[in-house]
Amino acid sequence: MADPSGTSPSAESWLPPGWQHPTQVALPTGHHLRPIRASETELDMEAVKGSRERLWSIYGEA
Repeated sequence: MADPSGTSPSAESWLPPGWQHPTQVALPTGHHLRPIRASETELDMEAVKGSRERLWSIYGEA
C-alpha cells in the first residue's frame, strides 16, 4: 500500500531488524511448508488451474 507521498513502504519498515524468511516450517501434521522452487512453477500452475472453480468460490473471480 502506498503512503500519501506516493512511495511504497520498504520491507525494513515493518519487519524486525535482522528478520530472515524461513526456508522450511514444520507443521503438526508431519508436513512442512517451504518457498516454491523455480523448477516447481509449471507443476504448481497446473495445480492452481485445476483448482480454479474452488479458488473462485473462496476468493471470487479474478
